[in-house]
Amino acid sequence: MSVFETVTAERAKIGPVFDWVTLADGTRQRVDYTPYPTPEQLGVLLNAVAWAHRAEGWGLSAKPSGNSVPAPDGTRIAADILHNRNDNVIVDCLIAAGERSEPTWNVIGPMTDPSRPWVAPTAPEGTPVDPPVDPPDPPPSQPCVFQPCTHTEVLDVLADLHERLVALEAKIEALSAHDPPWVLRGTIDLWGAKRPVVGTVGGQS
Repeated sequence: MSVFETVTAERAKIGPVFDWVTLADGTRQRVDYTPYPTPEQLGVLLNAVAWAHRAEGWGLSAKPSGNSVPAPDGTRIAADILHNRNDNVIVDCLIAAGERSEPTWNVIGPMTDPSRPWVAPTAPEGTPVDPPVDPPDPPPSQPCVFQPCTHTEVLDVLADLHERLVALEAKIEALSAHDPPWVLRGTIDLWGAKRPVVGTVGGQS
């Protein structure tokens, strides 16, 4: 559906604009319907059209003074203008806005008035709202790897560690005092040549 077709459809929701009647002499005459749309209805109409085509850049035209109507959020807007943000073009979409308010499509051109900025449309009343997304479930809790213990159990563990440490120190001391001593062999790079090296560790002094 084009933007103009949307304007026509939204205008029809308010009521018919006009009709043709046949007079006694056989001629046809246009008859405009009344009552005319209220300012609030015009604001709803323009906002609904801009919202339906918001992906194409359509919005409303702010008009803080002069002939204006309230948008659904209370912003004062032009009574007959749609504003495309992508190319900054404004279009007159209603003839005699506030009276018969007949749909039309008259491209005016670029908006050059800085006091008349583009206004984003808001979701019309009754627009379905996406249901809230539930947060993901938390990961399952992991059992604690630390088990409670008593003071006595802690002392027993420390005593066992102490005994193992004493035994280890005794083994190290015995190895250091071993006779004959431990012999270490290796090589060093001396003046570009590999030279064997022999050393000892431990033994009686």
